[in-house]
Amino acid sequence: MDKLKRAADYIADGLYNAGCRYAFGMPGGEVLSVLDALKKSGIEFILCKHENNGGHMAEGVYQRTGKLGVLLVTIGPGATNIVNAVANSYQERVPLIVITGCIDTEAESYYTHQVLDHQKVFAGVTKASFKVSAATIDIVVDKAIKIATTGQPGPVHIDVPVGMADVKVEPSLHNKTALPSAMVPAPTADLLRAQELFANSKKPLLIAGIDSINQNAEEAIEWFVKKYKVPIITTYKSKGVVSEYDPLSLGGAGLSPKADKILLKLLKQADLIIGAGYDPIEMRDNWKDIWDINKVGMIDITATINNHYMHSSTVNFVGDVGASLRSIAEDIKPFVVWADRQPEKTRRELQLAFSPTKEWGPSLVIESIRKLVPKNTIATCDTGAHKILLSQMWKCSQSKTLLQSNSLSTMATALPLAIGAQIAEPKRKVVAFTGDAGLLMCLGELSTVKEMNLPIIFIVFVDYSIALIEKKQRERGFDNAGVDFNYVDFSALAKAFGGDGYDAHNKQQLESSLKSALSNKNFTIISCHLPKFSYDGKF
Repeated sequence: MDKLKRAADYIADGLYNAGCRYAFGMPGGEVLSVLDALKKSGIEFILCKHENNGGHMAEGVYQRTGKLGVLLVTIGPGATNIVNAVANSYQERVPLIVITGCIDTEAESYYTHQVLDHQKVFAGVTKASFKVSAATIDIVVDKAIKIATTGQPGPVHIDVPVGMADVKVEPSLHNKTALPSAMVPAPTADLLRAQELFANSKKPLLIAGIDSINQNAEEAIEWFVKKYKVPIITTYKSKGVVSEYDPLSLGGAGLSPKADKILLKLLKQADLIIGAGYDPIEMRDNWKDIWDINKVGMIDITATINNHYMHSSTVNFVGDVGASLRSIAEDIKPFVVWADRQPEKTRRELQLAFSPTKEWGPSLVIESIRKLVPKNTIATCDTGAHKILLSQMWKCSQSKTLLQSNSLSTMATALPLAIGAQIAEPKRKVVAFTGDAGLLMCLGELSTVKEMNLPIIFIVFVDYSIALIEKKQRERGFDNAGVDFNYVDFSALAKAFGGDGYDAHNKQQLESSLKSALSNKNFTIISCHLPKFSYDGKF
């Protein structure tokens, strides 16, 4: 009996053993052996209607399960179609194995049809890129998984020559190395300095970022915040690290000028900043050098060294965010902080700033939906004006329940993120918030939603414009150009794809439509028709 495995089987088995259960993409002739191997290993392949969307679906699964994602595409145009999704995974710190097919090395000397140097294409948007050979297939797969999942997670590219995928490989004798354990601070002068800074602080403030959720540090952060009554600000991706219904939570920050004006005023009063997995890739440049390191202490706990220079720190611990936080605080008894109760005043000021008015508009849409859907609903959000407003107003009781692209901030993510999240948790309610322009960019995936019988609710902010860019255009005094488009009947499109569609022009219509959608086993699109310039003054 032939015990030899194909190279493709080594790839698939390695991914399955790493926890992968889903792969996304669009196959071509060059990756059929890999596709076959994935199926035989127990990894389900989800056919997308555009390859790029597969990367966002994989992220949706990862955010809800912590499982490594796989994106499988073919040679040339298949590979170039996913550059945006791969760049998104790179900047959003999402582990992803990107598999492309390519022609055999020998054929490259004369064959040019669809041939590109895939490793050069992906060099700037991946943590690493490999072309496999029979002799090293097991090493490459093992290495790719480790690189993708350690430190700050990210995408790793594997290029598989079409002939190589079917080569039978001898059982591996290569040594495999264990995944590294996350480091915690040793009892050094830096740890003593951090403990001293915290014990002597009067106004400490914690900022949690994407590294905290990638390391599952929520429990440690909640313990720290509640034990010592330290107020917490989060980036948008880490909303819910501590429930935003908790009085100590000041919500998300980084995009809204209105919110930043309030939050930065408090932050500049702090005498100690604690960065718990805080990665400023989500922040805009007004968050650069907010605190004077000569006057304010900064304890930075990160997955990698600070090489961005958005802020300085007194001490920087690289490793396990939660364990490091506990090491710093474990021997320190609770003490009085923020005697002036300024964080409470800031929280009230934020709530007032983002309280919706009674007139129909995006704020009222968001508030109405938040009240009607279950508290543990998974929401996904596309990029645009609605994202900034929703990320300030939408309260998360748990982490990873508002999924979005915020570091790359690419459009057309809400729909595929929702697919991934719903696949991961079929019994959980999933609501996707998207602009009309963003939905049009990935409309074909509605057929994927229908094929998989996913009861996702899509809320479309309809204003026939790329609203955020139109707003910036007006604010700079430019003439209207290149931002508006004609009316699209999204309700009719929902029905054309086999779903249910509703139009909402007021709160009553929205609530009636949403109640129907919540009890529906089909997918639903609710088109919320908004007046022009609805976002002015809102964020």
